[in-house]
Amino acid sequence: MVSVINVADVDMKKVHITKPVIFNFYVVNIKRNCEGKIKYGQQYYDFDEGIMLFVAPKQRVELEESGSAKLQGWNAQYKQLQK
Repeated sequence: MVSVINVADVDMKKVHITKPVIFNFYVVNIKRNCEGKIKYGQQYYDFDEGIMLFVAPKQRVELEESGSAKLQGWNAQYKQLQK
């Protein structure tokens, strides 16, 4: 199963993530105007200029986005279906 989201269509003012996220699927993010930081592992990464992020299932990610900028780009999610 594959989902593709145009992040410009998402109202980031309504998205408020306060806890770490663990995805159960693969995620590919390609974004611009991504203000804030992302914690992956033990380190924070700054993506103010833009982001190309790949996350595997069961990976822990923390988001610290300000939500002030209008994001541009795409988010693709892939989950392998069980037989």
